[in-house]
This record gives sequence, structure tokens and C-alpha cells, in this order.
Amino acid sequence: MKQELVQAMENMVEDMMSDMHTALPGRILEYDPESGTASVEPSTSYLTDDGRKIPFPIISGAPVVMPRGGGCEIVYPVIAGDPCLIIVSECDISQTVEKGGEDIPMKFDLTNAIVIPGLRPVEGSVAARAQEEKAILIRNMDTEILVREDAVEITAQGVNITITGGRVEVTAENAVVQCDRTEIAGNLAVTGGMEVAGSMSCSGDVSCSGRLIGTLRGEVEGGGGDEGHPAE
Repeated sequence: MKQELVQAMENMVEDMMSDMHTALPGRILEYDPESGTASVEPSTSYLTDDGRKIPFPIISGAPVVMPRGGGCEIVYPVIAGDPCLIIVSECDISQTVEKGGEDIPMKFDLTNAIVIPGLRPVEGSVAARAQEEKAILIRNMDTEILVREDAVEITAQGVNITITGGRVEVTAENAVVQCDRTEIAGNLAVTGGMEVAGSMSCSGDVSCSGRLIGTLRGEVEGGGGDEGHPAE
């Protein structure tokens, strides 16, 4: 009799647990960026009492969670087929997701699911590099931002920008700055040629070890054979 009672209680607990959902792996079927919700399909099956496997139903309108806090957030695209983790809330989430939503007392029900995209191992080379560099690595195909304790490095389509030790270094085939006014406080060193389209004014001295070619207005003091005169 005692054994039968224990078995009956175990069966009752198992029946209750079978209707309790906590977390499931899944994949994105559809994502609506306007509402921030997705339709997802759990990747596992439901095991019945008689041993049959029944697929879980598709979950629609599940909120998609992305890193956010303090008025800041990180947002990225979500596409069909992306793996995800489906978390089932212990309580109704409509009060949180929808202002004034109806509070329905349904614990661990699939209708209270939220979705976290990206349930898959990080590529070995990417994880190894972040671990070795002790850095945060943000990638989008071949474009990446590497944030280390003492430096930030941005790489995109042959352009590299490195910020470290109070120094900014830009390596690129061409660089274009478009603005109404550019101010440089300090010395400017140019290695190579410099072209100016338009007027250039100077309130200080301009020294040149080569020749000045063109027409100059104002007082000119020079040395060498072309003293005081620009070269033709």
C-alpha cells in the first residue's frame, strides 16, 4: 500500500512537470522589428505518457530580448533560421511587455515565452582571439571592432583605425573629411604632397625647405635663389 501511494505521488508530480516549461532551444521563424516580437519554433519534442514524441506548437508574438539598460541598448538584425533560446516565464509577462495588459495566472506556460537570439557556440577562432586579446570583439562579416583595456581597433574594408595611448592612427587608401570648418590645435606635420583647392590664410610664419610655386599675396621672405619670389 505504501509503495502504491509513493508511485501515485510520483505519477502526479510527473504529470504536473510535463505541463511545466522552463527553457527550450528553438529557431526564429519570423521577426517583426516594429513590435520587437518573433514567431519561434521549439527544436525539441513533447514526450507523451505512452512514449510518443509530439512537436511543440509554434509560439507567436514572443518578445525578443536584446542587451539594454540605463537608456543604452545594443540592437542587431534577427533573421529567419537564427537559433535562439526560448525562456518561459513563471508568471504572466503581459503586464511588463504591454502596458495595461491582462494579468493571467499561468505559470511556465508557452504563452509567456521570451526569446534570446544566438543560441549556438561562438566560432572557435573568434572566441580564441577575444580570449587571447582579453577584449570585446564585435563583428559584422569582415567589419569588426576590437575593444581592449588599453586600445580600440576598428577594421572595415581595408581601413584600419587604432586608438591607443592618446594616439589615433588611421590607415586607408583615401580619407575624406567634409565639414564647414576643421580646427587643429597644435603642430601639423605632412609627409608627402599637399593640395589646396581654394584659399588658405595664415596668421603666423610658414617655413618651406622646397620651392613655392604659384602666386603669393603679401610679404614673402625666403632664402636661396628664389628669395622673395614664388617659382613660376
